[in-house]
Amino acid sequence: MANFYTIIDTLKNHLDNDAIVNTVTTGDIFQVDLGKQTIFPLAHIMVNSAVFESNVIRFNISLLAMDIVDISKDEVTELFIGNDNEQNVLNTQLAILNRLYEMLRRGDLYTDNFVVDGNPTCEPFAERFENYLAGWTMTFDVLVANTMTICDSITTQAVYSQIIDFTTPMNSIRYLCDGNQVAVCYGINENNITDLVAMFNADPPVQNNACFLNYGTYSDNGDGRVRLDIPTNLYNSICNGSLTLDVIYD
Repeated sequence: MANFYTIIDTLKNHLDNDAIVNTVTTGDIFQVDLGKQTIFPLAHIMVNSAVFESNVIRFNISLLAMDIVDISKDEVTELFIGNDNEQNVLNTQLAILNRLYEMLRRGDLYTDNFVVDGNPTCEPFAERFENYLAGWTMTFDVLVANTMTICDSITTQAVYSQIIDFTTPMNSIRYLCDGNQVAVCYGINENNITDLVAMFNADPPVQNNACFLNYGTYSDNGDGRVRLDIPTNLYNSICNGSLTLDVIYD
């Protein structure tokens, strides 16, 4: 059942192609380095809950769109606007979320795989983390067909990496379909295959972009290669050809 991946990937792909968005993240927002100015404007995806409702699954999702507020050193002459661009940031970030919602509801992102249910709520925020940030949190429900039955069994398919010699530490995986990258996950440096496999299987993940478990479970194949056991339906949803792993030092 790849419904969860479908939703996350659909949202990420749209936001990646939004000219205003610089970085897309997911998971725990406090695991994101909000002090790093080069990542903004930032869009962050959070799946809050999933509820099984008869023949559908209801996902409650929050999307955060935020940017750094620039504060002018000039003397304040307009009290309504103040000496910063917070209003401009709020306007821009709300436009990002509005565009995404409309594309999900009736645009290019609308598919028969899921349906946006009800109207979203958008709440503004202005927070002083390491940077002074402003933006919006949009929360909405998505209904996905529940195709799982009590007779279903999850089948997996084995996918392999290259032989790893560890001349450098390894930390990440590029997922290649017929040689073309379809996904990438980033971890931390490991110097042997045992620790590397353990890092890939770590739950919770070792860092925000360590999305390895989204694709299955990993093991030492015994010949210097890493093996991934990926659900067959997920394999088919991301690759119509030959899927391989490229374990890299990033």
